[in-house]
Amino acid sequence: MAQDIDIGFVLNRIRPQAKYRMYGSYAELQATWEDETQTLPTWGEIRAEWNAASGVLAQINADRELAQSENLREIVKDLVKRVEALEAL
Repeated sequence: MAQDIDIGFVLNRIRPQAKYRMYGSYAELQATWEDETQTLPTWGEIRAEWNAASGVLAQINADRELAQSENLREIVKDLVKRVEALEAL
C-alpha cells in the first residue's frame, strides 16, 4: 500500500522547498532528511495529504473527462448540421 503513495508529490505540497534526498520509501526519507527549517512530516501526515490530494486529483480527472465528452458532443452536433446541410443540396 505504501508504494501507492507518491511521497515526493506530497512533500512538495506540505513541505515546499524542503531539503531531502529520497529514493522511494519513508524509511529512506527519514534517513536523508536534510532540512533544518522544516520538520520531517510523519507518515500519518503524508498519508492524510495523499488521501486529500487523491480526492482532488480524482475530481480533476472526472471534470476533465466530462469536459472532453461535452466537447465531443459539440463536435458531433456540428458535424450533423454540416451533413444535413450537404444532404439538403
